Amino acid sequence: TDKNFEYFFGTGVKIRWPKERPAGLKLCNSNSNLINRLSRASMDKWKKALDGTLKVEPMAVSASYPPFSDLNYRCLYAVDAYIAHTNSEVARYGVAYNIPNYEKSEFIDGDLFLFKKEFEKGDLMTSQKLFEHKLSYTLLHEIGHFFGLGHEFSGNKSIMSYDMTQTPQVSDHDIEALRELYR
Repeated sequence: TDKNFEYFFGTGVKIRWPKERPAGLKLCNSNSNLINRLSRASMDKWKKALDGTLKVEPMAVSASYPPFSDLNYRCLYAVDAYIAHTNSEVARYGVAYNIPNYEKSEFIDGDLFLFKKEFEKGDLMTSQKLFEHKLSYTLLHEIGHFFGLGHEFSGNKSIMSYDMTQTPQVSDHDIEALRELYR
């Protein structure tokens, strides 16, 4: 294991999507053109970072399925009526749930949830530019989890940190961690 990178299940714990099958997310129950557009742009950034080490399917809009109802359906859900924190000063914009097969060190399923009500907290909705920045950052961050990256708190510039003042982009550190995971 590589102790320099944070992965979804811990430092150096390499669990990834099987390289023999394409990975990707479907946009399930999203009727927002903005979320669909930014989700696709985020997935494209990760696909570029993977540089062919893993085949990534294009994001397609799909009918809604209950989360984890069918293994390997893999959805990004935009959830309307869920508040993750009742404290108005704290927001949890999204979450990734990946299901591993520990014996094979591979993911067998994963879904992402974007909590739209969380973006209504504070002053986010007063500025479309700020809202789109936070949404772009959250999508890139959660899709990074989907591909197997963990939180990055060691001071490296990374979309996997919680520093939303950064430009929403996949950093060199993120690319290096991802390529190490899928090499």
